Amino acid sequence: MTKCRCLKIDFLEGDEAYLYSKEHLKMLTHHGSWVRLWKCPDKDIYWEASWQGGGGFDYGKETLRKISATELQENWPEIFK
Repeated sequence: MTKCRCLKIDFLEGDEAYLYSKEHLKMLTHHGSWVRLWKCPDKDIYWEASWQGGGGFDYGKETLRKISATELQENWPEIFK
């Protein structure tokens, strides 16, 4: 399992984002196929993953960004039910 780097980083993209989310974070829920909410199992830190691009020959890339408590409440109200 990957060591926690959640206090040191705010944003990852591409393979690094994909691997960090799969190896360290816990998926909580998703909005469709392209946006997912992850939580650090070690800290009370939430991450939003989304898929950017992906048209034609561009297969796109995953982005992973740390979100604030306000964003969490506004964009992911279902986790508070």
